[in-house]
Amino acid sequence: MTVQLPASVYQTAEQFLRHNRPKLVQNAAVTPQWIDGGARLRYETERDGQPESVLVDPLAGTREITTEPAETVGSGDFLAVVSPDGKHEVFRREHDLWLRSLADGSERPLTTDGGTDHEYGTAPFSPDVLLKKLGIPHLPPAVAWSPDSTKILTHQLDQRAVREVHMIDVTSTEPSLYTQRLPYPADEELPMAEYVVLDVNAGTTVRAERFAMGDLSPLLIK
Repeated sequence: MTVQLPASVYQTAEQFLRHNRPKLVQNAAVTPQWIDGGARLRYETERDGQPESVLVDPLAGTREITTEPAETVGSGDFLAVVSPDGKHEVFRREHDLWLRSLADGSERPLTTDGGTDHEYGTAPFSPDVLLKKLGIPHLPPAVAWSPDSTKILTHQLDQRAVREVHMIDVTSTEPSLYTQRLPYPADEELPMAEYVVLDVNAGTTVRAERFAMGDLSPLLIK
């Protein structure tokens, strides 16, 4: 039996759909950019639907709102993460992390032991199939710069022992088979990772104990 509800019921239900919900909390998460050699920081927010920039001086305890457009920081590579002092940026190349100087564009590897399913700055869940359809090779690396721009916190993901699952991509006119590491609920072998601190100047590496990695990197969760 089919029950026909009044139109008002459907209209009320539509108001609760995600795209119709009013934005109750603005600026719940911001991405600060250190400037002036780390003396001040700047972040972008929104007020009454209009963008604005906020300048913060931690030592002076001041906060200034400006309508001036933010300066372009970095080389323009949206897959790279710029250092707080604006002198370098870190990016992924194959399975490793690389450092790029913004002064002359020179590049050098920060890690060299990355490999297939043993990569730096990646997460177990990565929508690579969708990203490639958008022309994006991968996501930016999961890294966190120290305020003085001398060290980088990241992790190395190890999925080499995780079960391989074969899937079919049916989002195109020609379905294709692809393989992804994906553990089943009862599997003992899970994606593992270890935090790694990279010293940009000294070239040294400090590692922490391994831990089970969830779908997203802890460094990407705000």
